[in-house]
Amino acid sequence: MVNKRELNQHTKKLLVSIVTIVVVIIAIAIGVFMNKGKEVESNEEIDTKEPIKVSIEQIVEYGDDIANKTFTIHMEDLTKEANFIDLDPTVDTMTVGTTEHILEMENEIFDVTVVVEDTQNPQFKGVKDVIEFEGEEVDIEKELRKLINAQDPVDGELEVVFEIEEDKDKGNNFHVTADATDKNGNKTTESFSVVVKTVAKEEKEEADKTVEESKPTSVASKSENDSKPKQEKPRQEQPKQKEQKKEKPKQEEQKKETPKQEKPKSENKPKEKEENPPALDTGAPPLNNPSGLPSGATLSQELLPSYHMYSYSKSIPGGGSITSVDVSSDYGGSATMIGTDNDGNNFIARYHVNEDKIGYQMIGPMGKPNFTPDDVSLLFEIGRAFARAYGMQ
Repeated sequence: MVNKRELNQHTKKLLVSIVTIVVVIIAIAIGVFMNKGKEVESNEEIDTKEPIKVSIEQIVEYGDDIANKTFTIHMEDLTKEANFIDLDPTVDTMTVGTTEHILEMENEIFDVTVVVEDTQNPQFKGVKDVIEFEGEEVDIEKELRKLINAQDPVDGELEVVFEIEEDKDKGNNFHVTADATDKNGNKTTESFSVVVKTVAKEEKEEADKTVEESKPTSVASKSENDSKPKQEKPRQEQPKQKEQKKEKPKQEEQKKETPKQEKPKSENKPKEKEENPPALDTGAPPLNNPSGLPSGATLSQELLPSYHMYSYSKSIPGGGSITSVDVSSDYGGSATMIGTDNDGNNFIARYHVNEDKIGYQMIGPMGKPNFTPDDVSLLFEIGRAFARAYGMQ
């Protein structure tokens, strides 16, 4: 039989073991609970710091101003609007290609991909299906460069490369190809025909007439007065000659006195011919009938079918003024303004239809006219208005 003392010792050992086991279980439970809390905290930190990758499908056009442009970020159940200017580094729209950027917004970090593409091709001005030139010797490429140019919406004016091939079946006919390529490799090609008309004799005669017409009016009036009054004298003296047939000596006296009656020199008949010389064919197409000319424009002379002169008075903002405007269809068309700049110096300003721009210079002294930006803008608008009135713009 077990004595009572041994039983008590056994019971105590059993109780100590049970207590130890309970303590260990409690410690393990506390540890597990604490570790779960730490795992949740660490997971939350990872979720907030991990960047969200966003792929931008919207294309940014080369040269675009994106200062106020936005894009959309699509999340699970939410969309957000973001500004391109908030991207780091900033987007360079003048460089074609794909770039990577970071966006920080509302305590979130995004990886953003931006694609810059150039989708606009060069544009030609002045190209026609058939272009005609006249002359004994014509430098076709040189003349084409005066008429044709190419522009890129971002890069501006571009170099044009011409390929000229003669048509073997048709004399003085040429096949021309014009190419223009922008900075990013976009290329535009135009094909057309050129016809050269050779009129050597007529051209020399017209050149001689042009030289005579370009002489000062005083020289022209003298030459006309020297020749034409001689033809008019017999018409004025015919009635007198019938009465004076019997008295021949008196005829000689009257012949000597006739130079005193040279009134046609001061009359307006020769001047009318000066103001309206015969039309010359310069090879330029005739001007259309104008419609919608600027207010105050009055046709003063129509020297050629391709050249009209207008009296036109207009003040410019800086203090100068326009006094006349000439319209011509030569070299693609132009409207030329003449007047005085803000310092009172004479100037000439020409609006070129093909290039859609204004050029100007002083008449006489070297240098450029004194114009403000508003003056130049007004000259541009007036020149374009005259060109549009003739259907050239």
